Amino acid sequence: MPKVPLSAGTRPTALVCATDLHAFGALKAARELGLRVPLDVAVTGFDNLEASALSSPSLTTVKQDCDLIGREAIAALLAEKPGAEPVLVPSSLILRESP
Repeated sequence: MPKVPLSAGTRPTALVCATDLHAFGALKAARELGLRVPLDVAVTGFDNLEASALSSPSLTTVKQDCDLIGREAIAALLAEKPGAEPVLVPSSLILRESP
C-alpha cells in the first residue's frame, strides 16, 4: 500500500493507527497542517490509554483486555503445544471525538 502524506493534495479521510501513541502523533501532525479532526481527517488508535480521553480532540480507540492476552500467552507457553490454535480476545470500540 503506498504511503500518502497528510500534506498531499489527495489525502486520506481516516487514519487507523496501530497504537494510541501513534494516533497522538497523527493528531499533532494534522494540527500542524491545519487539518480539523474529525472534519478533515478522522483518527483512531488502539490501546485505550488513559490519556486518550484527555487528548484534544479525545481519541476514538480500541480497548483490549491486556490481562487476558497475558494469561493466554503464558498458558500457551506452558502448554508447549507447537502450532496451537489462535485465541480470539474480545475488544471494544471506544467512540470519542476523533472518529
